[in-house]
Amino acid sequence: MPPGPDFYLGGRTEFKTVDFDGRIRSCFVQEEFRSPTGAGSDDPRHFLRVRVEPDFPGAEGSHPEIVLSERHGGTDLTNLGDDWIYVYVYEIANAQQLRNGRIIEGALLFNTIGEVARMRSLLPRSPEELFERNFQLLQGFVERTGHVDVPEGHREQGELLATWLSNVRRSQLLGELPADWARRLEALPGWRWLPGDDFFLLDRYARREGNTDVPPEHREDGRPLGAWVRLQRHDYRKGVVDPRTRVRLEAIPHWHW
Repeated sequence: MPPGPDFYLGGRTEFKTVDFDGRIRSCFVQEEFRSPTGAGSDDPRHFLRVRVEPDFPGAEGSHPEIVLSERHGGTDLTNLGDDWIYVYVYEIANAQQLRNGRIIEGALLFNTIGEVARMRSLLPRSPEELFERNFQLLQGFVERTGHVDVPEGHREQGELLATWLSNVRRSQLLGELPADWARRLEALPGWRWLPGDDFFLLDRYARREGNTDVPPEHREDGRPLGAWVRLQRHDYRKGVVDPRTRVRLEAIPHWHW
């Protein structure tokens, strides 16, 4: 019997893609190499050239070579245990140049961020799987309590439902929530989008208090509004704030960076 794959590759938790084209890839390691310090990077990078099955999506009729590199601070791929880690997924044009540490000449083409694990079952849930799981838990909560107001920190069969709901509402606010998911949530008794809208809560706070200097520990309708405001300003100083977030914040009375 031929040996099994070294890893399984998915792209499950990024907004950009889900399992690439709906399938998890089996990864067979062909080669391992590291780029030396100073070869186009401030630190040595660890790469694995892999064969994937089924073929990775690429140009019609081609079979692009795929390289995985663990993200900074991640576990070394070659010592991966019973866990999953994020990886960068690249296509390469010239593996020999990459072996020699010439990253630019190797023509790395960034594809996406994925996850790898030794077993399929260790990969994180896809967004669809996560939604179905948590929606069922939310339905159980509603049937038991008669409402959708999940208390902060409440766990339902181990899942932090309030945190998930906050993320769902934020996705809806940014226009990223699938329409059918929104319709299913809106069909629940007492459902409303408002509590998860941090922008609304900040606007209300600003009009009430006359400023947007929210104390870091302040909570508004159970939401950690002070911590959220602090995060937005931190992201702005780092230059990574979402442009849509910036527009909405600057429309709030008394807002300042």
